[in-house]
Amino acid sequence: MANTVMNVALSDTYKANLTLGGSGNGVYAWAFAFDGTPATKLTQVALVTDGVAAVNPQLDLTQGDGTFLSGTVYFVVQQTKGTGIAPLDPSTIVQPGSLYFEDSIARNYRYDVVEATISNHAADVADITSIVQFGSTLQISAGGVTRGYNASAADIYAALQANLPAGTEHYTFAPSAGPGSGGSPLNQLREALLAGSNVPSNPANVSADWAAYVNKFKGIADQAYLASYFNGVAAKDGNPAVPPSLSYYGVSYDQSRDMFWLTPVEMTGVTTTTGVIGITSTELQQNIYAQTGALNIYANKGDATPTQTFNTFTPNNAWGDITKYFVAGFDAGYWGGKANSANPTIKETISFNQTWNWDAPYSYAAINAPAGTNHYGYTNTLGTGTGTPGPDRQMFYDPLAATFAKLGNAYGYSYSDLLSTGGTNPQISLWNGSANVSSINVTLYDFNETPSGYAPQTGIPYISGALPIPTTTHSTNTFIFDMSVAGTFAPKAGTPITFGMYSPGDAHADSKGFIRFDVSSSASPNYGNYYQIVPDATLGWKLDATNPYTAVGGFAISNVFMPSAGDTGWYQLTIGSGTLGKTYNMYVQGTESTITTAQIDGGAAAVISPNNTAKFSTNGGGTAITYDPIYFSTANPTPPPPPKNLAAPQVGYDQGGTFTPIADPTNMVLGSLAFSSTPGSNNVLPPNNVAELTASNLGNPNWIMTPIVTQANASGDWHTAMSTQFGNGNYSVFMQQYLPQDWGLTNPVGEATQLLDFSVNLATLPLVAAGGGTALTLTPGAPGTTAGNWIDLTVSSSTLKNGTLIAYATDSSGAMLNRDGSGTTTSLVDATLAKIGAVAADNGQMFYTGQQSVYLPAGDNLKFAIVTGDDVINLNPTTNVTGSGTLAVSVAGSGGQINFTATVDNTLSESAVLAASQRITDHAWVYLTQGSQVQVDLAWSGAYANTVHFVRMDQNPANTEQLQVGGVAYGNTDAFRAAMAQHWEFSSTQGNSTGTSSAVWTVAGGDGYYAPVLVNPLGNMFTIDATTTLTANPDGTTHVRVFGENTFGFEDMNAATAGVDFDYNDMIVKLSLLT
Repeated sequence: MANTVMNVALSDTYKANLTLGGSGNGVYAWAFAFDGTPATKLTQVALVTDGVAAVNPQLDLTQGDGTFLSGTVYFVVQQTKGTGIAPLDPSTIVQPGSLYFEDSIARNYRYDVVEATISNHAADVADITSIVQFGSTLQISAGGVTRGYNASAADIYAALQANLPAGTEHYTFAPSAGPGSGGSPLNQLREALLAGSNVPSNPANVSADWAAYVNKFKGIADQAYLASYFNGVAAKDGNPAVPPSLSYYGVSYDQSRDMFWLTPVEMTGVTTTTGVIGITSTELQQNIYAQTGALNIYANKGDATPTQTFNTFTPNNAWGDITKYFVAGFDAGYWGGKANSANPTIKETISFNQTWNWDAPYSYAAINAPAGTNHYGYTNTLGTGTGTPGPDRQMFYDPLAATFAKLGNAYGYSYSDLLSTGGTNPQISLWNGSANVSSINVTLYDFNETPSGYAPQTGIPYISGALPIPTTTHSTNTFIFDMSVAGTFAPKAGTPITFGMYSPGDAHADSKGFIRFDVSSSASPNYGNYYQIVPDATLGWKLDATNPYTAVGGFAISNVFMPSAGDTGWYQLTIGSGTLGKTYNMYVQGTESTITTAQIDGGAAAVISPNNTAKFSTNGGGTAITYDPIYFSTANPTPPPPPKNLAAPQVGYDQGGTFTPIADPTNMVLGSLAFSSTPGSNNVLPPNNVAELTASNLGNPNWIMTPIVTQANASGDWHTAMSTQFGNGNYSVFMQQYLPQDWGLTNPVGEATQLLDFSVNLATLPLVAAGGGTALTLTPGAPGTTAGNWIDLTVSSSTLKNGTLIAYATDSSGAMLNRDGSGTTTSLVDATLAKIGAVAADNGQMFYTGQQSVYLPAGDNLKFAIVTGDDVINLNPTTNVTGSGTLAVSVAGSGGQINFTATVDNTLSESAVLAASQRITDHAWVYLTQGSQVQVDLAWSGAYANTVHFVRMDQNPANTEQLQVGGVAYGNTDAFRAAMAQHWEFSSTQGNSTGTSSAVWTVAGGDGYYAPVLVNPLGNMFTIDATTTLTANPDGTTHVRVFGENTFGFEDMNAATAGVDFDYNDMIVKLSLLT
């Protein structure tokens, strides 16, 4: 068993100062070593005795049993000359408590402390601690690794004093006169009192400093999640072992008890820490600086009485481990904080409301961020800065601990090691690979001396200038990924895991410029393999599993494409998806056979060994949890809603592609509205991300409103087209964002906006005939008043055999207007505002007479066209408008006449609101939310017995003409028809007669657009068209028509079948919500 000694040295400057005047100058210095439980003095050595320096002073730390357990070494410097104070008697220093703040005042000494554990274990470490007090600077080294300070003690004192009440921290050596006036060598500040001291009325530990931060945190407590792995404690000295444990907790605030509850998150199939932690806001404030209180554990959230109470706030167990994270989140300014990646190409922000996103360079408001990074864009939604000392202090991180994080490698806070993940740990290892180091070296420095030994704080790993990775030649290099924690916990099979390489311009790169490979998915759940990158006819490249990778939570890619020699390659590993997913960025340099540089962000670690292999460990090389541990339990967790921290969107209108905001949203006089980001605000998105605006009718919160979707431009700005679905009433709207490849908008990312409340108040305008009785128009009011009205169209009778009436608007010159408000158009498809008709059985029995609500801007003309059953369009039918108030309208063509009424009704029905999905897109589908109960009314007239289903179709946010089902592109293909069959829901088979029926459908799939699908007895499958030129129907013909709000009719025969009549009454479907 190796012996470990500590060599203690004084810098030349410090030695000269302490020995100034030689023997008899009254200066003494010692090093005292303590270890064991309870700690007692092990050994001591004099450094200076009455002005005479010792030669090569040394402490044998492992004398006796060969260990130094939870040990501390105190370095004490005392000045006695001219004070009447006797030198310390070393024999009276028997335990660490023999040296303390009040005694240092009384006996005129300073002290600094080094902590160390030597137990013949690879985890043995040492560190400098400045939690309780600070005397002067020092350096510690072992095994070639050093820790120290990058500023003098004088500079550190000045920084501390700037953040403490005036008049404090003036603890000087006595006497104050310098050597030249008969005084003593130490004419300087003696000691700084810090927050960890339990001195009564400690000016550095004022719990009220945290009141503002804690009170504001109450409003976002439910956004906070904590995860840790507690390594356990071995049984010792009669105390039982404390087992290791994985902990995953969510936070909530109980206003009635002023209590924060830390509650375990349920994880099926994974054993985790149980027991609820309850902490009042007062207890929290009192235990952030220093953890001196008690901790209560409850069986259940809300219980009145704890089941267990510990007499320390952070006991050495899994509960204490989680509580450490909770208080450390305040000390470091993480709760409520967010920041950017060091890579300016990445626009997504990082939220620190989840502990797995904590990364040392972001701590204390990114105080150590390199120049030019603007502190990585760190902001805190709860507040900023550290405020002014006093009763109303607005402090959002600990400025005292931040001083040591900025100016040294010492522990400035109880849990500086916890906060160092991804940065420079204050600890140094005392293990040489096979045994404890033989020596630890400590050097003490003078008050005005900047010491050596400082290990610079690392920034966020990033190498600028990444160039596209060529895909011409495979390398012989291997990337290994370790996603495990404690060798036990790892992502569940099927968790979405992707590996990406930056190759913008490649035909197979996504909108972010990455070629991405699915390592794990629901279709291919097992990721534990060695992979090779091989060509693929469809994807360009794919991963091919060659051999199993046996280590838990790992996989390897053995022939990765490398950057050109001298260039930097940028790679990404993504674990999970949406708001729960985590993306790590890797920067690699080398050749086709060698890796010379490998870095990874996100708190992970990279090691090159051997020279053609880079291992990336998301656990930081230890047991850190750096991604959401919910993936240990399930591959497809349900994410919580994104926090609404971004600025609320603007509301206004679009005119010719230009968005104009409306300053007062409390009295909107438009029923068609657009929404936008706010220039210069935080609701500007990462380029190309998708913005989904979700609106709610506050008077009818159960109604379903169609989301409004748009895509951010290259600058991150976004605004929507006009959305026509707002009748009189009160509304709220917010935006949440998605990645552009998420067509189904199922996995939100980043943060959402705050709610914008607005009210629509449309006065009734006169509805009159226009165009010589061939159109309808609204008489405009005065400027600034109501700009349009909703017109209810209700069919009263029809001789137009199952034809469809199309409503569209023209301007005063007769030019058709695009329904999205973007200007004029020559396309009736783009101009269509609504479709309406009447559908009857073959025997003439009327099934449905349609009803629609159409929004018409004042001054525009509402006109009508007819589409016959065989798709002949008549743009100029005979139209006659008569009456006043409620107008009677008849529209006639060669196939018959349809009669209906038109009246202003600015209070929309639930059916009219639901039909917005048809008005906005001109598709025969309905936007529904998961779990909605829908009444499905059916009517049919025909020889076939047909089966009706509904299938969710996803639109490409960047090109709404592109649709897909289950990831399969819309088209007249067997693959698309198979995808519909795999994903449809609801089934009702009716026909071979004339009849009606009704059923209730509960939507099982996710939120989205649900299109009707009809399967005839011959197996032909018919659904909606994607465009006028693209249909999935096997005969290339339209088979679905809209006859009114949420009412669709089918033709059930293939166009080539004898007897086909395209009367669209073979199956009629009408949907309505059951609220």
